[in-house]
Amino acid sequence: GVLDVKRIQLEVSDEGLAVLADPSGLDRVMTNLLSNALKYSPKDSPVRLRAERTSAGDEAIVTVSDEGVGIAEEEVPHLFQRFWRSKATKRAEGLGLGLFITRQIVDAHGGRIWVDSTMGVGSRFCFSLPLA
Repeated sequence: GVLDVKRIQLEVSDEGLAVLADPSGLDRVMTNLLSNALKYSPKDSPVRLRAERTSAGDEAIVTVSDEGVGIAEEEVPHLFQRFWRSKATKRAEGLGLGLFITRQIVDAHGGRIWVDSTMGVGSRFCFSLPLA
């Protein structure tokens, strides 16, 4: 489907973050994270996309945050597993592969991916990639 890009708020530091990444892989990661954030948050709420340099200065961290329902603490460890689907999600679409593939791509680039989520408040999906 088409992403509701009007809801996406971009927050990027102006220092020009360059990462060594396969463009199609990075595009898939961004599309997966943004489409999930848009899908699982209220239609009138913003989704924030932030990119910044780590304090050590050797990595870029990209954060996609939403104001959605959040993810139960006990589900967080399973999010990036193959075929895993949240019990809380009433939706049937998808194969439970989006976040698994996202993690595979980030791992292949020498990065890390993680999530911070609070029920009723929203979720922050973050990934890091080595700077070029």
